[in-house]
Order: sequence, then structure tokens, then C-alpha cells
Amino acid sequence: MSKKFIIERFFPSIYGTVKTIIPRTYSAILPDDIAVLCPEPTIAFSYPTVISNDKAPSILIIRNPLLFANAILGFVIGMSGGIRFAKNKEQLCWSHSFFNFAMMNVTAMLLHCLLPPPESIYADQHPVLWFLDCYFTGVSSTLIVGGTLGCLHTTPKWTPRTWICLANGLGLIAAGFFLQLTRIDSSIRTLSLELWYLIPTVFAGCLLLPSLYFGKRTKRGLTIALYVGCSLCLIGALFDAKRCRLAHGMLLMASSLVFTGCNVVFVLLGLSLDAQGDGKEKMW
Repeated sequence: MSKKFIIERFFPSIYGTVKTIIPRTYSAILPDDIAVLCPEPTIAFSYPTVISNDKAPSILIIRNPLLFANAILGFVIGMSGGIRFAKNKEQLCWSHSFFNFAMMNVTAMLLHCLLPPPESIYADQHPVLWFLDCYFTGVSSTLIVGGTLGCLHTTPKWTPRTWICLANGLGLIAAGFFLQLTRIDSSIRTLSLELWYLIPTVFAGCLLLPSLYFGKRTKRGLTIALYVGCSLCLIGALFDAKRCRLAHGMLLMASSLVFTGCNVVFVLLGLSLDAQGDGKEKMW
């Protein structure tokens, strides 16, 4: 399921490149029969409406219900953290990272749960929502990098506002490349925004976890739990085929695990920042 609706249609340029360079590895991780063995789960709700004086039930179909629940929870986590850290000017990077995480979950609810399944790639069928999803994710991850470097005091001249401007500026540059490549080569036109989605996310994880683990004021238990959250993301992304065969017919999907892992990471990130003594009030 994830291969068809997430990998191929959300990251079409990277999908085409990886499949060409390492076809056997790609087929081993995401075989063709996964979409058939584990179709996208849906839940339908009917409710009464009045149309032309005749009562007729309306049906709301929610795709990926566990992902939908995770996205709602992610929105709450993002807004709570954003509001909490906005009270301290030194924590604006973290605040804006949480706010962008919340908005990313809003776009995810629409793209992956409430709108009909895409018949083509997301960039063609829902270009605005797809752009916003990539944009918010890249900005949030870049601000995690800025907040982490700020805690390490490696960039004393870079204020939180500088990082906020940089993150949003890079996101807009990626969008500009997307628009320009659309005119030149349709096969790679989505590549800039796909990379803006993935590279800051990977870099943020690689930088954040070691800095918290080796930080003098960070509780090791929280950091280990952060590793567990990131592991859920990797397990969901890399072991979708095995999960499908082991839990055939269940609602648990790779994308649900990824969103669960992200929620765990952001909750524990907030707790870690509190444990470091960044402010008197506690987030949770």
C-alpha cells in the first residue's frame, strides 16, 4: 500500500531514480504485491442529511484511520509545543518547528485520509496541498537543526529569527525550482521539494539525537525514548513488506508507524527541552 500511495505518488522523482539505480534492492524492500496483499484501509461513516426535502444518508469515508488519528494527535502536539515555546524568544526555533509540524499534520489529514485516493501523483492531483506538506516538513526539520545548534552554542551569531528566515527562504527556493523544472523537464520537476522534505528531516534526526544523548542536562531515559520514536519511523518505512505479511488485514500500516514515531519524537523533544531547564513552565 505504502509503495503505491506514498512512495510512488508522493516522491515520484526519487522513486524513479532509486528504482533505476538499485532495482533489486528496491523490489526487495517494496515488492509489487504489497498493494494487493494490504490494500488501503478505510472506515465509512453515514449521517442523515436533507436533500430536496428527501432524507438521504451522506457517507464520510476516512482513508487510513490510524494515520488520521495520529495526524490529529500530531496537530495537538505541534500546537501545544508551539504555544509553549513561543513564550521565550530564545526558543523561537523550537516554537516554529512545532507549529510547522502541526500544519504538516493538517495537510496529511487532507491528502492521506479525507480526500479520495490519488489517480496520479500528488503534485498533479493536489499540487497546493502536496507543496504545503513538503514545505512545512522541511521548515520544521530545518528549525530543529537550528534549535539544536543553538543549544550547542556552535552558531552564536545566528539568532532564532535568522534560522526562521533561513528555513522559510530555503523552502521557497525549493518551490521556485519546482516551478522552473515544471517548464523544463517533467520527469524531475518534483525533485527539489522531495529533497526539501527528506534531507532536512534526515539531517535533523542525525544531529538531534546525539546532541541530546551526550548533553549534560538531558535525561538519558528521554533520549533513549527518542531513539525508539525514530526507530518506529524507520521500521515503518523500511519493513512495510514484512509488516504487511505478518499483519495481513490489520489497520496498522507503514505510514501509521511513521506518524506514530514522529509524534513520539515531538512529545519527547518537548520533555527534553523542559528537562534542560529551558523555561519555568512545563510543556506537558
